[in-house]
Amino acid sequence: MRSSGQPLNRRKRGGTSAADRNAHEASRHARPSANGLMAGKAVGTRSVLRHALLYGVTTALCLLIMFFALNLWAADLRIPFAYQGDALSASALIKGVTENGWYLTNPMVGAPSGGDLHDYPFSESLHWLTIKLISAFSHDFAVTVNLFYLLTFPLAALLAVCVLTSFGVSALAAVVAGLLFAFLPYHLERGEIHLFLSAYYTVPLSVMLALRAYRGELEWFAARAGSRSRLSWRQVLPAIALCVVIGSAGTYYAFFTCALLFVAGTAALVRVRRIGQLLNAAVLVAVICATAVANVSPTLIYQHRNGKNPVAVTRDPSAGEVYGLKMAQLLLPRDGHRLPQFAQKIASYSAQAPLVNENRTASLGLIGSVGFLYLLVRLLLYRRSMLLVDDLATLNASALLLGTIGGLGSLLTFTVLPQIRCYNRISVFVAFFSFFAAALAFDAARRRWSGWKVSGPLSACACAALLFVGVWDQTVPVPTSSYAALRAVVESDRAFFRQIETSLPPNAMVFQLPYVPFPESPPVNGMTDYDHFRAYLGTHHVRWSYGAMKGRSGDAWEQSVATQPTGEMVRSLAEAGFAGVYVSRKGYADHGAQIEREIGATLGAAPLVSSDGEMSFYPISRARQ
Repeated sequence: MRSSGQPLNRRKRGGTSAADRNAHEASRHARPSANGLMAGKAVGTRSVLRHALLYGVTTALCLLIMFFALNLWAADLRIPFAYQGDALSASALIKGVTENGWYLTNPMVGAPSGGDLHDYPFSESLHWLTIKLISAFSHDFAVTVNLFYLLTFPLAALLAVCVLTSFGVSALAAVVAGLLFAFLPYHLERGEIHLFLSAYYTVPLSVMLALRAYRGELEWFAARAGSRSRLSWRQVLPAIALCVVIGSAGTYYAFFTCALLFVAGTAALVRVRRIGQLLNAAVLVAVICATAVANVSPTLIYQHRNGKNPVAVTRDPSAGEVYGLKMAQLLLPRDGHRLPQFAQKIASYSAQAPLVNENRTASLGLIGSVGFLYLLVRLLLYRRSMLLVDDLATLNASALLLGTIGGLGSLLTFTVLPQIRCYNRISVFVAFFSFFAAALAFDAARRRWSGWKVSGPLSACACAALLFVGVWDQTVPVPTSSYAALRAVVESDRAFFRQIETSLPPNAMVFQLPYVPFPESPPVNGMTDYDHFRAYLGTHHVRWSYGAMKGRSGDAWEQSVATQPTGEMVRSLAEAGFAGVYVSRKGYADHGAQIEREIGATLGAAPLVSSDGEMSFYPISRARQ
């Protein structure tokens, strides 16, 4: 691939093909081109050693940064790094994988009918298979969750370096850009709360495909002398494989990839005037979509047999405006910045600006912001003979138009695609474009001092300084006190739920109050969503009522029982075989005083209370007798 200083020659009649130009440019750079990477061309022993050294250094630096940025020396892998909200849901599903083999069904939740997740589609089979592999070596759900999260850092860095070097970026610049991409505030702030969104390591592969399509380099048909062109499987199969990976790594990232491929294919049609380029991009989009459909096929088959469940997953079209991308948040510093002045600025913005939500994680940091502004300038300085950085600028602008509040994404949400509502998540694509541009700008500057005697040490020192500044700017070390506080909460919960478990026979059922629909429920007084899963995470042989899919018969039964008068409710639970009632006091405005008084009067027994005073448990064996 050409560097940022090399123009793209427009295709002329009788001229060389794009493949010939790529081969010529690759030989000039003495680096594997993107075509070589995609086609799986053979490489020599020296090249293999050079790449092994490159990826080894990247991995070592990533682990070093991760160790200090997350203060892992103070962490306990047996305690999940997040223990609230969506993190509880992810932990419960992963615990289901470790205990039952897969996440779709779980007899230990949703009692008495059992948990069934078929109505809630997941398109992250790649991540689930990775989790399944980790759980084969670790049967502790917390260790599995933490290892998966930690693994996403080197994966993001390595794939970013691989893609950047394939486009001619120098090894030094690629390592810096790849590591800063891996340690985005997006990654660190979402953490295990949005576990699968943190696994954005396929984004560099998506950008590589979009760039190749945009530059008209999807040459899938090789000419044969005296015969018709034939399909080049060495070009097609790697691209198809990448699409399968992307389609299995989450709906949002797959959708954004398809959108960029649509833009790239259309632009390639205009630039090289070959319909084949648009058709090739369309094939890639079709493969990604087919893979995503295959991922959610268990849901489609289940709903075909059992009927659709319209309340399981509901989406408000107005969310496309609420959860959109804001350019200001790309350029502002991250929350809690190390520099007090920066921390105060972002806190003031978040307190006063409207529609501040999860989009606050979109900050690019100092170096990413420089690359982003560089792309905007290049967009304004559009020339007929475009450079690689100009291709990035156009794709970056397309991502902004799609993701920004009131942009094309909002239009799609209101018209045809309400399921995609959080367009701020495209910020991770914008981040890769920005670091890509910053790396190209660094290489361009490095070439200017290449004639100096100290150019090598100067480049190395400059990269080290950029990496240090970028990591310092983008990361805020996790306080060791937060690990200690989290450990205290988790161990307190586990002690309380072990008491309940030891007092009951194996597989006994416990009804959880207050009733909270699953999944995606708004807070119930002081309870956050999925808070009831803390009970399941703390036991092994107790069946809990929370987790029955809303809109199905099991959830309807639980809701009807929970609305009965307390005495009648206890009798209904005893008749259904339940051995106890668990009360989360945070779920009641009066801290559970009235419901516990009524349950105690019905059973004539005092409850077992957790050490923090937030949970209580009543055995109902007397009522059963």
